[in-house]
Amino acid sequence: MHCRIQLLVLLGILNAFALYDENLFIVKLSNDNFKELVTKSKSIWIVEFYIDQCSECHKFSKHFSQTAQVFEGIVQFGAVNAEENIELVQEQDVGKYPTLIVFNGPKGLPQVYTDKREVKALTSFITVTIYALVNMKLNGALYPAIFKSKFTDDLNESNFQDLVLKSKKMWLVVIYAHASAECVRLFKEWDFVEQELNGIIKMGSLEAISNYLTAGECKLFGYPTIKFFPRGRKKISFGITYTGKYTAREVVDWAFSTAAETNPLPKVVQIKNNVDLEDACSQKRMCIVAFFPENNVCSDDCRNDYLKSLEILNLEFKKQFWGWAWCEGKTQPKLEEALKINDVYPCLTAINLRTNKYAISFDSFTIENATKFFLKSVLSNDLKYLVKKDIEIVNVDYWNDQNNHISKEEL
Repeated sequence: MHCRIQLLVLLGILNAFALYDENLFIVKLSNDNFKELVTKSKSIWIVEFYIDQCSECHKFSKHFSQTAQVFEGIVQFGAVNAEENIELVQEQDVGKYPTLIVFNGPKGLPQVYTDKREVKALTSFITVTIYALVNMKLNGALYPAIFKSKFTDDLNESNFQDLVLKSKKMWLVVIYAHASAECVRLFKEWDFVEQELNGIIKMGSLEAISNYLTAGECKLFGYPTIKFFPRGRKKISFGITYTGKYTAREVVDWAFSTAAETNPLPKVVQIKNNVDLEDACSQKRMCIVAFFPENNVCSDDCRNDYLKSLEILNLEFKKQFWGWAWCEGKTQPKLEEALKINDVYPCLTAINLRTNKYAISFDSFTIENATKFFLKSVLSNDLKYLVKKDIEIVNVDYWNDQNNHISKEEL
């Protein structure tokens, strides 16, 4: 009984303070005046649908009023009491409160606002909407895509969800504006980004002005804003924002580092067949392949020491998003011939399967030497040698030593 009385008191208070009755910046709209004031208008209208008994509506009213005051004389603000204007509610298909709809925007059709219900977010959204409308009137059409190419998909509000959010693949999305000099400069280097990421991370570009609703949901931090969306089905809020310098090299490094952080540590795989090599390396930035001495030369303990070092290197260079594999010397003759191993074991190779270039080290197999090799040849992209395509990988037996497992505690 006590709870019921409290609820009735609360409803009475909310009704006593009907929203927007005396607001100087917000027009009360109804079934009778909506068409004349909003539909026939050439101005942008931001209209809230509310009910007096809605606590969220009362909470939002302060933000809505402040925003309306900021844009006084620039954008029109209106409010519709849903309980008193059922016809309008049904016409606009409003199902929850508060609902904010933009009328007479760049695309003509009403657009539902979905970002945070606060002054800062709403102000940012309206500013972008105005900018889009101005560009539309100046140019006769919204800007064409500039980042669109063979390997970068042109994203828009119609395909963003299907291509990016419903995809199980990783995506790098650049959100840009034509007026941004930073965007134009990055575009000139975009070929390098495509060359490095193609086949590993999907790429897309979203022109912010034409697609201001989706761009707004992505939480822009100026232009360009670059977002990484991890593997698997995702929400738009899952996008990770790039905060570095807008150079192609730094964008690529960040993309691979973020890919590594959002994926499990790759396994060090024995090359027993073509599938093993494909699984270990095809979706990686670089493939590190070690060739160990034959088993009759290097005992099981000896090989386990090599593998432990390889596991440690894998962990230390995790952010590089490399694949890791090994094979016993002379078990893959065609691969050794292509890489010019010349029966020298152990040795370490780094192969870029997209460019078919590689580097090789015959130094003694230690973590220190391997690290120097990676820093000097691999991270500096100093891959001098070409490896032919379609190398034959023969099937070999799995090396199953009981001491082969290396625990996380050992690492």
